[in-house]
Amino acid sequence: MNEIICNELSGYGPGPVHRTPGGHFFQAYDIEAFTDAEKFRDDMDDLLRYIVEVPPAKGFERVLYAGLMEDEDEKRRLKEGIPYHREVVEWFESYCAEVGIECDLR
Repeated sequence: MNEIICNELSGYGPGPVHRTPGGHFFQAYDIEAFTDAEKFRDDMDDLLRYIVEVPPAKGFERVLYAGLMEDEDEKRRLKEGIPYHREVVEWFESYCAEVGIECDLR
C-alpha cells in the first residue's frame, strides 16, 4: 500500500522497478464534506481520550497514539523551555563572551 500511495500516486513511479523508493504523497480532507467539523473535533477528542484511558498491555506504562508524545513535548517545552545539551550551552556562552554579547541560557 505504501508503494502505491507514496510512489505511484505522487508520480514518483514504481520504486523497486525503476528507482529507489522515496516518493511522498499528501492528502487533505474537507471535513465539512463528510460531517460537521465541530462534531468531528468533539468525536476525535472522545476517541483520543478513550485511547489513552485504555489499560495498557502487560509490561507497558500507557497506550500511545501518533503525535501524543510530540504534543506533550511541545507543551512541556513551551512551559519549561527547550533543553540544551551542556556542551551546546557552553559553546553559546563562550561564543557570546568572545563577541561581547549577553548570554542567558541557564
